[in-house]
Amino acid sequence: MSCMSARRIVMSDYPRETGSRTGRSAWRGRRWTAGMLVVTGALLTAGAAPENHTVEPGETLEDIAQRHETTVSALRRANDLADPNRIVAGSTLSIPGATGGGAGSGGHHVVRPGESLAMIGSRYGVTARQLADWNGLASRHHVKAGQRLNVGGPAARNVASRGGGEHRVAPGQTLSGIAQRFGVGVDRLAEANGIADPDRILPGSTLAIPGGWHCPVRGSARWVNDFGIAKPGGRFHNGVDLYAARGTRVVAPVPGRVEHVRGERAGLQFRLHGVDGHVYIGTHLDSLAVSGRVETGQTLGTVGTTGNARGTSPHLHFEIHADGDQIINPYPSLRDACG
Repeated sequence: MSCMSARRIVMSDYPRETGSRTGRSAWRGRRWTAGMLVVTGALLTAGAAPENHTVEPGETLEDIAQRHETTVSALRRANDLADPNRIVAGSTLSIPGATGGGAGSGGHHVVRPGESLAMIGSRYGVTARQLADWNGLASRHHVKAGQRLNVGGPAARNVASRGGGEHRVAPGQTLSGIAQRFGVGVDRLAEANGIADPDRILPGSTLAIPGGWHCPVRGSARWVNDFGIAKPGGRFHNGVDLYAARGTRVVAPVPGRVEHVRGERAGLQFRLHGVDGHVYIGTHLDSLAVSGRVETGQTLGTVGTTGNARGTSPHLHFEIHADGDQIINPYPSLRDACG
């Protein structure tokens, strides 16, 4: 697995979801009580009215989606936009309202003073463990001040396939389906197994799975689980920041198709439409490399500080939009892939 030298850091003003064995053991040994959770925020209720946004000169739909904590796909649907690259300055867009409510509603809850995961779970009819799992939290006994939690279902899941193993073909499976499951290209999978016709694979046969999901930053990187942290202007952090030296290579975690985006907030950004059905977004790059078709581990650019990251330490802001639209916490995947 690539990026095995990457490590997580502990920052006192972030949720302490560090992944080192020493860190995890230390936190297991501490007893947290509800009274120790100093939290602020408000509940996002069901049926929140949609906001409006007036497009400013130079803004992209991606910029607007990030500003309002939504997705490009959701904005396109809400405004019936045929071409997301063509929006007119001065026009007004409808911003889909946040939903809330009980389990299954897809809602969010911003942690309030004195609340614990158990208390929040009881309000929505779910368990503290479910909330921890859905939000990629290593501990169900600690939440961060103002942290936004998903209360309607999984907002975090591990999409990092380990690869490098074997797979026994089940009846009805196709090579393309197996390739998507393990995040590898069909051509690469066929080549690794000497398959001349990808439309003909035998049930019961064993395939070698090449490679696997790669850490998006090559070499040494530092990171914490800062997904869902409150930001100025009522926004929330939709990804995880991986800190590394300026110019460190950023690579494709899976094969797919890359497009480049430039925006005032995100700076230089890539959007990787993976063969696994997910969209991977990286922002604040100092440089961009190839676009179009890429393979796992291929260089996409370099770590930097473009956009609103100017003046900060060089880092890659990394997001995963599961199935192309649902923003999920990258932490579980990074924890496994980056070591």
